[in-house]
Order: sequence, then structure tokens, then C-alpha cells
Amino acid sequence: MKKILLFILISFSLSEMAYCQSKSIGWVLQNSGTNKQLYSVYCINNDTVLAVGSMGIILRTINGGLQWDSVYSGTNSELLNVKFINQNIGYIVGYDGTILKSTNGGINWSNIGITNMVLFDVYFFNADTGWVVGGNSGGVPIGSKGVLMKTYNGGVNWIIDSTLNKTISSITFIDKDTGYYCAQNSSEPAIIRKTTNGGNSWNTVYISNGINWYYSNIQFSSAKTGYINGYTEILKTDDYGLTWISNLFSVYPQSIFSFQMMDSCYLYYSDGPDICMAEYCNNIISNCLSALDLRGLNFIDQDYGFVVGIYGRIFKWGYYDAIYEKVKNDDIKISPNPFNDKITLTFTKEYLTKDNFNISIHCCPMKK
Repeated sequence: MKKILLFILISFSLSEMAYCQSKSIGWVLQNSGTNKQLYSVYCINNDTVLAVGSMGIILRTINGGLQWDSVYSGTNSELLNVKFINQNIGYIVGYDGTILKSTNGGINWSNIGITNMVLFDVYFFNADTGWVVGGNSGGVPIGSKGVLMKTYNGGVNWIIDSTLNKTISSITFIDKDTGYYCAQNSSEPAIIRKTTNGGNSWNTVYISNGINWYYSNIQFSSAKTGYINGYTEILKTDDYGLTWISNLFSVYPQSIFSFQMMDSCYLYYSDGPDICMAEYCNNIISNCLSALDLRGLNFIDQDYGFVVGIYGRIFKWGYYDAIYEKVKNDDIKISPNPFNDKITLTFTKEYLTKDNFNISIHCCPMKK
């Protein structure tokens, strides 16, 4: 008899779970601790992430966004872009020629900038060799003067070319010799230029088909295949940047502020009001988050990343613990919640005396 009672007790305890804990994926708003505009975010790894923005603000988390701490930047300038070469070495660029460098994972930063122009992008091929680009424009990368800076020793010394009549908004390299940048001014079409000798010389490989049309982000997934976003569209090349397919993906009439290719068919993009994933091969838009003025984004993979924007907003995309509520009634108390192996249900006297009183227990399975 005792064995039967024990079996009934255990079955009752397990079956009377009114709440269950599961894994869900979606957007989660972070507590950034600031209301300043954030322009760029970078994931060093799943745990350590940095976000930068207006008035020299740098935010850093070491627990995947559970807590964000402010890091001293030493500047009040607008910080527009943050990138890391490895777990330790990273760079931030922005207004007033600001170039900040960290060698300890973003804990401390020193300003190594030597120009006064607005700097939009930074790319380092390794710990020693890197490029920083910008110009004399404002927040939109369109200006009558550009600057291209290269270092061979981790930012100690810079070779500066400031002879360009267009602001350079983005730069990338696919090996130590082959690289691309995009540039534009207010009176001529935007251009894409390529080097095959490590930046010693550059040749124009593409001219846009419109005046006042600018490119702001260039990425290559292989030596042949690259992507670049224009004002409302993303273009693609499959022939080493010689020709570009227009309207690979478009959000007209919205503007694409930033994007990241995930593979040959998937990308995340921000158009200001929204951040979405686009499966453009099948013309499917998903994972959308609608919020005001979202700009910078960075993803480790399709299931993990961050986006930042106005008012210090930081959203995380990823898996999180969710409690699915199956019973919610003031006449019933459930404890503890969530539980491991035992749970207690307490009913009010009035509830137990109802004519239609019955118990129906359902448990949702754990999602993989």
C-alpha cells in the first residue's frame, strides 16, 4: 500500500505543474543605463559585447547583456564605429579624428588619432596592419574631402592620404593586398575603388547610376563575392568587384543604415524603424523588431546578435528562458515556481466548493 501511495504522490506532484520553463528565441530589450544615441555594436564573443555612441559613450557587457557597464573613453566626441581584431585588440573611430585603441578587451582605451576629420570605418587585417577612413562630412558620409589612413605598426604611425575629393565611408580587405572602399560627394556619383597592392594604389571599379547616391557599408564573403549597401538597396558582385548587381535587396522608400551578411541567402539589416532578417533568395522577411531609429548591428550567427539605436536602446536577439503560464487564477497559489521535483497547489475554500470544480493539468514540453 505504501508503494502505491508513493507512486500516486509523485505522479500528482509532477502532473500538477501549472507553469513550465522553456527556451524561446526573440528580441529582448537590454538595460543599457543610458539615453544617449548608440551608433555601433560589436560582439567579441557571446559574453563580451561593446556598444559606442554620442558624447564618447562606451558600454561593455561581459555576461551577454545582463549588465552593461560604462567604460571611460577620454573623449566627448561622437563614436561611430567599433571593431575588434581578436579577443583583446579593438578600435573605435568617430568625430574629430578620434581613433581609440584597446589592448585588453575594451576595458581601457587610448586615443591615437592624428587628424580632425570625421572617421567612419576601421579595418585591420592583423594586429599590425590596418586602415581608417573618413572625410569632412557630417553624420551622413557625403563630403568634398576624404581621408585614407594606413598603419603598419598597430596605430603607432600612420600614412595619410587626404587628396581625395570624396568622403570614404567604408573599407574592407580580403587579403593583405586586395581591398575595397566606397566614397562619395554631393555633386558626383558614388564610387567603389579597389587595390591589389596593399593600398599603394587604387582603381575605380564601379560608379553608381545616380547623383547623391551613397554607399555606406562594404563586405566581402570571399575573394569573388561582395556586398555593399546604397541608400535603399544592397548590391552584390560575383566577379571580384568588377560589376555589381543592383537591387539584390531593397527596402525602398526606407534607408538601409547597416547590414550584415549571414550566408549567401540570409542577411540582417536595419532601416531605422526596423531591424529584420531577410531571406532574400526566397523574398522572405522575418525576425523583425520595430523600434525608433535603430542603427548599428552585429551578429555572431543567425541566432545571436545585438542592435543599438536612439535613447540608448540595445536589443539582443537570441534564446532566452521563458515561463509559459498555464493557470492564472487568484484562487490558486502555486509554489515554488519554477520547480524541480515537487510543487504545492493551494486553493481557497470558495474555489473548492464550486459546483464545477475540477483540475486539468497540462505541461508544455521543453523546446530544443
